[in-house]
Amino acid sequence: MSQYINQVRQSASALSTSPLALRRDRRSQGRQGAPTKRVPRNRFEQAIQGIPGHERLLQTDDEVDARLRITNLSAEERAVRRKLYDEKVDKAMERSGGRVTTSGFKPSPDREESFYTIDIPDCDLKIRLWDGGLADDGLFLLDFVVKDDSSGLFKAVNSGGQFGIYPIHRPGILCSTGRLISWEEAWGIPLADIKPGCERFSLPEGAFYRLEREGMPRFDFVFRVPARERPHLLRTEIPIGRPSMLVNP
Repeated sequence: MSQYINQVRQSASALSTSPLALRRDRRSQGRQGAPTKRVPRNRFEQAIQGIPGHERLLQTDDEVDARLRITNLSAEERAVRRKLYDEKVDKAMERSGGRVTTSGFKPSPDREESFYTIDIPDCDLKIRLWDGGLADDGLFLLDFVVKDDSSGLFKAVNSGGQFGIYPIHRPGILCSTGRLISWEEAWGIPLADIKPGCERFSLPEGAFYRLEREGMPRFDFVFRVPARERPHLLRTEIPIGRPSMLVNP
């Protein structure tokens, strides 16, 4: 069976994903357990304000002290070291033009983004492929989604182990070996503990994969990961060689 691939570009109101669950830091909670709003300490923390779950990346003084391994110093000395640390971060952000490169995030309901969907035969789930900030690495991210026909929204769901994704090796195309595992599984998180809608996989662009389905030995579905066009890599004043077909006399 072959793939049915669709490129989707929808407005922010037409996208739906499960947000990343936030872990509360006990030190950031008030007396009643309500989270206390943290103030960004440097330009990096200011730049990540729009990233889902950015609260987890805002550091307290105690966390910075532990990172710098200065917990044994006096309060005055620690304050001086933290100030130098924040100034160093600000200079690094200035060199990067104030931009923070992120990867791995799923399409956000707050932004317009393009992604691909592939219909899975005899299944309500679809394969979704999106950029995920990994273009320079030659990768696409993959997850499984369901579509609400009434609203047109796509919602990310976990596969729950019902699918196996295996590479089809082709000469000249980089691919993994064996069953493809999710980022979460690679970090040692059991399938049952992956938060709903957070499962994701990464695949090389242009590669072919076979989808197997648990309990269905005859199910054999092949799909191809899209390949990005990079016309800027072909800018040259020298003619590009073309292969010739030679025929023996």
